[in-house]
Amino acid sequence: FKMVGHWLAEFTDLRDWLNREKYEKITIDALRAWTKELTGRVRLIAKKEGRLRPIAKKSERALAREAAEEAERIKTAAIEEQKREDDAIAALDAKRQKLDHPDGETTGAAAATVAN
Repeated sequence: FKMVGHWLAEFTDLRDWLNREKYEKITIDALRAWTKELTGRVRLIAKKEGRLRPIAKKSERALAREAAEEAERIKTAAIEEQKREDDAIAALDAKRQKLDHPDGETTGAAAATVAN
């Protein structure tokens, strides 16, 4: 695999097949078909793009994992932002309460005082 290892970074599906496939199912015929697929892809890239070196790509699993991590990061940031906003509103309400009732009266106590 040293000869094709770098290409497996580009052809992640072929790499995943090798890693996932049961040992009993990896027959000589299966490996020949796998090798022909790899060789065909390398030749196609050489013909179409003119390159003989692979370009590493992320596997579908890695992309899905990164997307899930990003979604979790966004969710956590949104929760933190909501808490900051709630705290700011609570602080403003407390300041407004002090301005409305500078002597420490509450609405109910002020109404009771006026009624007497």
